[in-house]
Amino acid sequence: MTMTKWIPRQSLLNVEDDFDSFLKNLYPTYDASFCALMPNVDIEELEKEFHIVAELPGVKKEDVHIQLEDNILTVTGEKKRENETDKKNIHRSERSFGNFQRTFRLPEQTDQSTIQADFKDGILNIVIPKKEAVLPKQIEINVK
Repeated sequence: MTMTKWIPRQSLLNVEDDFDSFLKNLYPTYDASFCALMPNVDIEELEKEFHIVAELPGVKKEDVHIQLEDNILTVTGEKKRENETDKKNIHRSERSFGNFQRTFRLPEQTDQSTIQADFKDGILNIVIPKKEAVLPKQIEINVK
């Protein structure tokens, strides 16, 4: 019997590949890239507005679309492959390409008519102002 040293971290590096192979054997039409592109977002509530920041590296501005309908904000787009290469020479491909979509239900207190979006260097910033009536008001108390 041959003894081999087990390196836990090294074994975990191949878990994703092993799982993809398992799914491909189970479902021949399985494509890991179909669900791989899910942009990361941060959502922050400030006193007068909400901020949504989405990371979209490698996505062009013209490939990003924002839609608002029935209090649902939807960000869709596509990350396109720069150029097709001869697949025989690729040793590993971990980058994700394809369509993506994220949806967010907006609170009732948002002023949807003044939403603004900015896209720069692969970062999408969406600013959603709150309605004036919802903003907290300071009431001064006079002591007699």
